[in-house]
Amino acid sequence: MIVDALWGDSGKGKTCAYLACRENAALAVRAGIGTNAGASVTLDDGTQIRARQLPTGWVNPGTRVAVGSGVLVDPRVLADEVARFGLADRALVDHRCAVITEDHIAREVADDHLSTTIGTTCTGTGPARADFVLRKAKQARDIPGLEPYLADVAAMTNRIAADPDSLVIIEGSQGTLLSPGGRRMPSTTNCCGIRHR
Repeated sequence: MIVDALWGDSGKGKTCAYLACRENAALAVRAGIGTNAGASVTLDDGTQIRARQLPTGWVNPGTRVAVGSGVLVDPRVLADEVARFGLADRALVDHRCAVITEDHIAREVADDHLSTTIGTTCTGTGPARADFVLRKAKQARDIPGLEPYLADVAAMTNRIAADPDSLVIIEGSQGTLLSPGGRRMPSTTNCCGIRHR
């Protein structure tokens, strides 16, 4: 499990890609929030790839990649990454994932508090997460375009992880000390009493 104990941007995606190749991982699963955090990996030929939806473990041809049930899915971002990286036969999405819609993105962009004061990524993550908590968001199983990728990722992860000869990598997204909006909160103290900017 690859997580970040600080603010983020510490190389979780690079670590996932490296371990998937070195250990020939059977499965890499994206955990975290949604498409508001991304990863970049430089390939052997110098090409830099960036991903916001799928875990970077796909760089190993033998690794399947999946989006875990707690992660928000933007069908357009997913489709772009599947096409760019040639993952149609290796990408999976948990059927319970909530879906980011164009409306979520428009609401976040139009909200001055979110887009300006908080400084969100304007990817629709906040409004989609709010709708999910309020049980209003559509789930991946409700979107016809996602049907080829649907799976019970949690059950599959547990099944593969139970095999002593198989490795599952869980790639987190945000850092531990980020606010729900994906930004450090000014002049606050966290639960451990540590002040941060």
